[in-house]
Amino acid sequence: MPDGRRVIRLQLAGPQGVRDRASLGDTRAQFTLGLKHRYGLDEHSRDLKLAEFWFEQAAELGHVEAMINMGLLYHYRDFSTAMFWYKLAEAQGSELASNAMTGRLSGSSTQALKHGMPAAQQALQPK
Repeated sequence: MPDGRRVIRLQLAGPQGVRDRASLGDTRAQFTLGLKHRYGLDEHSRDLKLAEFWFEQAAELGHVEAMINMGLLYHYRDFSTAMFWYKLAEAQGSELASNAMTGRLSGSSTQALKHGMPAAQQALQPK
């Protein structure tokens, strides 16, 4: 009889597995789905509502990059909400959040926000 944990890990390894892990509260998977929907990566369409949904799920569970992305999504439409998310991320030690609040995001800082995509994909690979 196979080890139950191994069977679950194998079931949660593919693209649908990322969604399943996100639905189970895995913040890395939630953040990954947020990025995929924000930028239209892989099989995901560009959908800012879904990106916001997944970023918010991860942010509410303490994922700092998701907090920053929530701030960026709100930055030009509701700055007070953006500041809320930036301040939460800054309280966790995020220099990017501090820069976003003061308008000092450079092109390299904006690109750095995308660094979470490869890191999240790598973290979701079956071990």
